[in-house]
Amino acid sequence: PRRVMEDARITAVIPTFRRPALLQRALESVLSQTETRIEVFVSDNASGDGTADLLADYAARDPRVRYVVQDENLGAARNFQICVEEARTPWVSLLSDDDALLPGYFAHALACLAEHPTARFFGGQVVTWNEQDGTHAVRPAKEWTSRLYAAGEATELMARRLLTWTGCLFDRALFDEQGPFTEGSFGDAVFQVRAAARHPFVVSLKPCALFTNWGEGSVHAMSGSELVARAETTLAELAADDHVRPADLAAMRGYWEDLPRATLTRRLKAALRDERWKAFDTAAVELEQLGGLKLGQRLLIWAGRRRKDFRFFMRAGQRHVQKRRGKRKRADASDARLTFEEVAARYAPVLLESNG
Repeated sequence: PRRVMEDARITAVIPTFRRPALLQRALESVLSQTETRIEVFVSDNASGDGTADLLADYAARDPRVRYVVQDENLGAARNFQICVEEARTPWVSLLSDDDALLPGYFAHALACLAEHPTARFFGGQVVTWNEQDGTHAVRPAKEWTSRLYAAGEATELMARRLLTWTGCLFDRALFDEQGPFTEGSFGDAVFQVRAAARHPFVVSLKPCALFTNWGEGSVHAMSGSELVARAETTLAELAADDHVRPADLAAMRGYWEDLPRATLTRRLKAALRDERWKAFDTAAVELEQLGGLKLGQRLLIWAGRRRKDFRFFMRAGQRHVQKRRGKRKRADASDARLTFEEVAARYAPVLLESNG
């Protein structure tokens, strides 16, 4: 990697693996920001495809792009860590290769941080786009407000309503303070809950970035036992931090302990809605193994398992899922399936207008 640009204020770090087309989209979203005092650092996790050539081309054309190609796949956590270690600017943006920043995001985040100089990180809204059905939703949509939060004020809220770090800008020193990311836990949650417990931060409820939800290809595809193990490890890491107050830890314990059950329930409902019966049966078995099911969960499992003999009950369950899901769909129900680019175009003007 080349020397860091002397006037850069933000480094956008992008770990990548075998997604050159999506990586190009992510790179363009960074390089087209209205705030130009930026750098991009990309770590190619030994993709072995056209990723290295793409990065070489970008670096040759734009001095703000730096990159490294790993000799072997280091795993996701280590690849993220290498990216962070290469950042030498005051602020760091963590961007996955399948996500993108909205125009004006960096300028807006820096303006908010300048207004609240004690804040150690910024959190903005993120538009989550569902790759499977083209729907999208803005997160967070509940409980957070646009303001400065004091250290420790919203520790438990951060665990329950995590600010997606695609829309966050972090003080570079926070990464040295907390040490390397670890495998086996929900690393983004651990990092951000710890940061919220220790430092003030500022939130803006304006859309800043786009996040891709791959459905079955995401964390929601983990087995029940894997989810339990990750939740337990996450709780253990937070409990070991003296800055996380016992009252906050007790309040968030229920959330983390219920996370595997809640995730499997969402998977069960989606499979029922789409009539993906193999996925339904797997989710049903894993839910029953966890135990502690509510009446509604038991009824959904009962109806799904009797799908051939009791079509009425199955359709009733599907209608229930569709009704609940409709509350979370985009406001304009007449919209056809939207592509990632169409969603980006819809939200792109928001920050540009407010910054102007």
